[in-house]
Amino acid sequence: GEIAFGQVSLDAYGTIGRRTFKPFRLPLRRISISGTGHEWSVGGSITWTLLASGHLSLSPYVSGDTGTVETERMINGFAGPLSVREKQKGTSGSAGVNLSRSFGPDGVHAFGANLAYATSSNASASSASGFGPRGMRRLRPLGQGSSGGDSWLEYGVSGAFQLGQAVGIDVSAD
Repeated sequence: GEIAFGQVSLDAYGTIGRRTFKPFRLPLRRISISGTGHEWSVGGSITWTLLASGHLSLSPYVSGDTGTVETERMINGFAGPLSVREKQKGTSGSAGVNLSRSFGPDGVHAFGANLAYATSSNASASSASGFGPRGMRRLRPLGQGSSGGDSWLEYGVSGAFQLGQAVGIDVSAD
């Protein structure tokens, strides 16, 4: 959800998910591997929207979240079934800026460009990339494997289109 105080908006968000991994066999061996997993995270961000001119705005933001990823692999081999569980907790944060231009009747639609620095403690953390008063949230793959932290630079473009009183679509490419 979001709450705004003039040019400053506070966002809170959460994710929950479950996944089943397709079973596979190792070549030339009688070993098969399958698995399941689930993830949850909660976080928030603060955005300050500054009008640069007319329909152009600049929005610096900071965000942070915490989450958990838990997976279980079932390995069926020569010695019988073996279950391997892994659980990771992590945090992430990002700071960035979005430059957007509104258009349409009353400026209800917008295109924008985003640049941010993000850091994470491990693979269980997700990041939020701000888009003016709205934000895009997603899970980030990390470069140092499943247990190592990482930092990276994010950039991309996004668009927001208001379709009705309470319906809108946000799209992005990072």
